[in-house]
Amino acid sequence: MFAIAFTFAMPLCSPLPAAVDDHNPIGVTGAFEGVITTGCAYNVLNHNATRQIDDIVVPGAIGKYGLKMTRYYNSRDPHYSLGGIGPGWRHEYMWANYSDKVDYPNGNTWDTHCTGDWGLGGPLGVSDWLTSWNGLPLFRLADGGSVLFGGVVINGTTSYGLPTAIVDPYGQPTTLTYDTNGQLTKVTEPGGRYLQFNYSTVNGYTMLTGVDAYDGVPGHARTDWVAYHYTLVSPGGSGQSMNCLTSVDYSDGQHAYYTYTTDNQPDHPNIPCPCTTKILPLVQTCQDVRYKGPMRQICYEYQDQIRYGPSPHGAIIAERYSLNSSTTGPQVSWIDPPAPSPLLSTVTFPPSFTEHRGDGPTRTFNYTALTLVRQTGGDPDPCPGINGWPPQQFLQSYTDFSTPAHTTSLGYDGNWYVNKVTDANGHITDYLRGPPPNAYLSPKGIGQILKITHHEDQTHIDYVYDDENPDISGHYVHSVSDERQNVTTYTRDANHRATRIDYPADANTPASYEEFTYNGFGQILTHHLKNGAWESFVYDGRGLLTDKYNPKYDGQSQAPGGNDPHTHYDYYTSGPWTDRVLKMTLPANWHYNLQATETYEYDRALGADGTTNPTGAAQSGRGLVTKITHTAPESNYQSFGYDAYGNKRWEENELRQHASYIYDDYNRLLTVTNPLGKITTYTY
Repeated sequence: MFAIAFTFAMPLCSPLPAAVDDHNPIGVTGAFEGVITTGCAYNVLNHNATRQIDDIVVPGAIGKYGLKMTRYYNSRDPHYSLGGIGPGWRHEYMWANYSDKVDYPNGNTWDTHCTGDWGLGGPLGVSDWLTSWNGLPLFRLADGGSVLFGGVVINGTTSYGLPTAIVDPYGQPTTLTYDTNGQLTKVTEPGGRYLQFNYSTVNGYTMLTGVDAYDGVPGHARTDWVAYHYTLVSPGGSGQSMNCLTSVDYSDGQHAYYTYTTDNQPDHPNIPCPCTTKILPLVQTCQDVRYKGPMRQICYEYQDQIRYGPSPHGAIIAERYSLNSSTTGPQVSWIDPPAPSPLLSTVTFPPSFTEHRGDGPTRTFNYTALTLVRQTGGDPDPCPGINGWPPQQFLQSYTDFSTPAHTTSLGYDGNWYVNKVTDANGHITDYLRGPPPNAYLSPKGIGQILKITHHEDQTHIDYVYDDENPDISGHYVHSVSDERQNVTTYTRDANHRATRIDYPADANTPASYEEFTYNGFGQILTHHLKNGAWESFVYDGRGLLTDKYNPKYDGQSQAPGGNDPHTHYDYYTSGPWTDRVLKMTLPANWHYNLQATETYEYDRALGADGTTNPTGAAQSGRGLVTKITHTAPESNYQSFGYDAYGNKRWEENELRQHASYIYDDYNRLLTVTNPLGKITTYTY
C-alpha cells in the first residue's frame, strides 16, 4: 500500500512515482519565471499555484529570519511528508537534503541530480549552493545565510537529510530539535523563544496537529498557538485516501478552511510509459483569514482531461473568486496554453504564455525553448534527455496589461544570470555578474552584481565584495562606487557585520565615517554618527531593546549612558501580548523634568460587528495596536479597530472623533469616512 512505503522518517519523502515535475529539471524552480499575482499567486511557466500563510509570528525574535510558523502550498508539489500537514503543504522549517537535491520550505527545489548527465557543473543561474562545514552538508543561501544538515539520529541511524540549524547572514543560529522518529519537535531562536510542534494520530497516521509559541522563560505559559485538523480525502482512481488539511484554528478564535478535489493527472500506471497515477488530492478552495494577498477566498481550477487532455499533477489553469467555498465564481485570472501531457515521451514545452485577466486585459510571457525526452524504467528518478539549450526555460520578455502593450526584455550571460534589462520605456540597463558557485579553475562567486551600467549616459555603479576564502565569496559588499565614482567602503567583523562605513568627500561635504559595535545577538550597542556624535542602545538578556539614548557629542568619543537623555521601553511579560512594547517613556522635558509616555494595547476579541471590541479579551493575533494611552493625569488615548483579516476598519482620536474604512472582498480600500462624515471613494 502507498502509505506503508512512507513509514520511514524523512521530512519529505522521495517524489511520488511518475509525479515529478520535469518541466524545470535544474535550477531553483519558480525563480524569476513570471509569477502571476493578479489574484493569489501562480507560476505562469509550470502552472504551479502557490499560497503563503503566516500562522504564528513570534515577537522579539532575534536574527534576520525571526521565528514563525508559515505554511506554503504548492499545487505541483509531488511530495507527501509523514508528520507533516498533508498533500501540497510545507511549513517554514521543512528543508530537506536528498539525492543531489535540496527542497526549500516554499516549494522550490535546488537540483543537481541530472546536471552531470548534461555536462554541467550544477544548476544554471542560481546563487544558493550546497557545500560543507566541518564535513557536514551546508546549504549556503544567496544572502549569506545557511542551512546546516548536521545529522539527526532516527531509530538508531544518523540522517543528514534534516536541517539542524538555520543561520542568518550574520551568524545568528536558529536550532531545530527532533525526536527519535525524525519528527521536528522544537525550533529555538537565539534569544530562547521557541516553537513547540505537536503530533497526533489521525485516521491511523501521524500528523502535525498543532504548534505552540513560548517566550523561553521557564515556567511561562504558551503565548500563542495554532491547531490543524484533517479529513480523509480520495485522490480519485485507485489511489488511497489521504489526510488533507481542512481547517485551522487560531488562538484569537478565527479559523481557516480548505476543500479538496481529486488528482487531475491521469490514472495510467501501466506501460507504455511515462506512467502516472492519481495519488495526491489538490486544494480546491481556500478561506484564509491570515492570508495577506488579495484573494483570501479563492477557488483553484486545474487542468482536466475532458477539456485539456492528459494533464500533469496540480497544473493550474485559472483562479476563481470563491464565496464560502463555492467553485463557480467568476474567473479572476487564467493562463493559456495549458501544460503539456505527462504521458508524452518527447515533449516540447510552449515558449509563450498569455494571462487573461477577469475584466478583459491580457499580457504575455516569452521563454527560451525546451524539449525533453522522458526516460522510463530503471531509475525511479530518471534524468530526461535534452534537445537544445539551455536545459530549462528562462524568461526572455513579458508585456504589461496596457493597449498597446509595453514590453520588458531580459538578457543573460553565459552562466544564465540576468545581464541586461530593457524596461517598458525602452531604457536599457546592463549588469556585469560574478562567476557561479561552481566556477572551474577560477574564483567562485554567486553571480553577484559587479557593475550596473545605464545605456543612456554610460554611467555605472561598481561593487566589490569581501573575500570569504576558503568559502564562496560574493555575499557581503566591501565597497560601492556610484555613478560619479564616489566610493563608500564597508569594514566588517568576523560575523560580517559592518563595524565602520567610510563615505567619500564631494564638493559640498567632507569625508566622513560611521562606526558600530554589537552585542552577542548582533544588535547595535553603540553608533558613532558621521557628525561625530554617539548614540547607544541597551537590551535585556533576551534581546529586547530597553533603552535608546539620544545622540551625544562631548568631544571625547564617549557613548551616552546612565542618566543621559534616553527613551525607555517596558514590555508585557506574560499573556498573549508577551514581548510586545507595553510602555514607551520619552526623555525628561528640559525645563520641567516631565516625561511623556505612551502605553500600548494590542489585538482583542472581535465584537458583534466583526471588528475589534475595545473591552474584548486580549489575543495574540497579529500585534496590531488597538489603543495608545498618553501620559497621566489626562490619560487621553487613541483607539483602533480591525476586522478578522487585519484591515483597519475604524479609529478614534483623543477627542473620540471617529473615522471608518470599508474594503472589498479583494482586500482593497473602497471608502474612507472622516470624523466630519465626509466620504472618499476609491474605484479600481
